[in-house]
Amino acid sequence: MKRFDEIRLPNKQVVRWRFLDRENRWEIAAYRIPTGSELLMSVSGEPIQRWSSGGPSTDEFSEVLGVVVLSASLRIQSDRINGPRNLQ
Repeated sequence: MKRFDEIRLPNKQVVRWRFLDRENRWEIAAYRIPTGSELLMSVSGEPIQRWSSGGPSTDEFSEVLGVVVLSASLRIQSDRINGPRNLQ
């Protein structure tokens, strides 16, 4: 069964979103492997993680999701061209 709260990317990386009750906002983040909790780092070394107060089907959520997917895709492409880097 496929999940509706994630987008699978190449190299077993994934973008997931979830609602954080305590913070009353959505977290959208890219992870290195689908089963792990290690955040994927951007090409500039920042965690690929953003928040949205609007939920799925809102313009804000769509924009934030797009930024996260684009950042993750840039990192994947950079790793393909330059080789994997371990940014901490």
